[in-house]
Amino acid sequence: MKKKHYEKLFPLLLFFALLVAFKVDYRIINEMKCCGDDFDYYSHAYTIAVDFDFDYSNQLTYGHSEVFYVNEKIAPLGFVGSGLLAAPFMFLGNIFDNLNENETVSNKLLFYSLSPIFYFFLAIKLLNKSLNILNKRTNMLFLILLFMGSGVTYYGFERFSMTHIYEIFTVSLIFYITTKINESDKKRTLYVGLLPLSICIGLLVRFTNYYLFLLPYLFTKLFFKNKKIFFSTNEKISFLISSVFSMIIFYLLTVRVYGFFTLNPSTLYMDDSKFSNYIEKMENFINFISYNLSSLSNILFTQEFGLFWFSPILFFGTVSILIFLLKKEFQVSFLIFVCFVQNFAVVIMWQSTASSYGFRYLFSLIPLSIILFYSLEKENYINIFKTYILLFSILGALGVLFFESTESTQLSLSPLVNSFGNEVLYSNPKYLSGLLDSIFKFEAITAVIGSSFLIASLFKIFMIFNIESDIIDLLPINLPQEFYSLLNKLEGIQNINFLFLLILFYYFSIGLIKNK
Repeated sequence: MKKKHYEKLFPLLLFFALLVAFKVDYRIINEMKCCGDDFDYYSHAYTIAVDFDFDYSNQLTYGHSEVFYVNEKIAPLGFVGSGLLAAPFMFLGNIFDNLNENETVSNKLLFYSLSPIFYFFLAIKLLNKSLNILNKRTNMLFLILLFMGSGVTYYGFERFSMTHIYEIFTVSLIFYITTKINESDKKRTLYVGLLPLSICIGLLVRFTNYYLFLLPYLFTKLFFKNKKIFFSTNEKISFLISSVFSMIIFYLLTVRVYGFFTLNPSTLYMDDSKFSNYIEKMENFINFISYNLSSLSNILFTQEFGLFWFSPILFFGTVSILIFLLKKEFQVSFLIFVCFVQNFAVVIMWQSTASSYGFRYLFSLIPLSIILFYSLEKENYINIFKTYILLFSILGALGVLFFESTESTQLSLSPLVNSFGNEVLYSNPKYLSGLLDSIFKFEAITAVIGSSFLIASLFKIFMIFNIESDIIDLLPINLPQEFYSLLNKLEGIQNINFLFLLILFYYFSIGLIKNK
């Protein structure tokens, strides 16, 4: 009986915990302003869902340094894939905006911000389903913790208009489809056809993730190495048609957005200086090895979001290259190495964490790292790794939760020497010690809770009964000015819209993972 009560209560408790992580600061605003990464991906969703075209001239500013402009064609620098996936949410928000024209908060942006939440939990669900098919002992709470402790949640629960959640979704989708194909599912012809399309979507989300092509083969080697798979004529035709269709889609979208076809991100960013600078530093083989090993050490162990501390599952994924090498599974080890080295190379060339939380260019590797962990679950030493991952995932989750809660957990607003020795903006080379100091500070705890949708929801209820002022007067602390600004924004959202938003958030999170 007690267990049944616990099982009924647990989803509700998890929902409240997620509401604490679900931040309002980027969401409850009237508009997203040009330009930069966030606006790029927002622009793609906007032009698809609202304008129904790929003409960005009404959204972007000519001559802006962060805008693509070639042959009189203006476009965002960022890739179009996340905009495609988020467009249905933007479309729904636009309907609400048209129904409530006097609202001071953009429902387009608010509902758009729910898109990564949906794909985040859908990714978890797909991984869980795939691992269950493979008879792996999964625990949904543990899977959630692996993701929450990886750093990627910052780009869903707070800075939502980025690609990283969509990247983990596409990798999870490719894994699920590959599993269904290898399990000889009765709908295998369908899944064979969906595989090229899923890779196409992944590339549209981020052109640089070329390793996606290797994943089906790697997954097959990990879990079906002794199984011979034969494809029927219908399956071969399905794969061929889907491949051609995917290539056409990719080509047409690229041409429509940028005015010409390209697979080279440097062409879109109109800057290959990072690669050139990297090559210039490689005077000889010894310098090459030394430079890369030093950079790798920074990525793994630095206080500035080092994977060992803040993304333990990614740290394990990196270490797994050596594990498979020691197991003499050389092909698997090499495939993992190729997947990882591509992403690590981007970080090493940039010599920074990319001006935001964590080593975000590595986050697409999180689902792969989880898959690698479960592929080794029968090894004697895996429990040691599991304990480490469990404990440090808690630290990683706190790292996201307390990010920017105090001065010691903020990124620098003026040039500062980062962990790679470069003087850059938006750095914090002592983030680990800053976090450990902040989690015990009352001001940090209040900042975490006060910027959450949990508090926003409570005060929205208080507003319905017109008692928010009375509640504030009863509080034993003085609230910061930012909180009163939040209250003004909450007043600009109609109650029914806010309720609908919370219902969607519940379904996209708890609803998805409850229905395994």
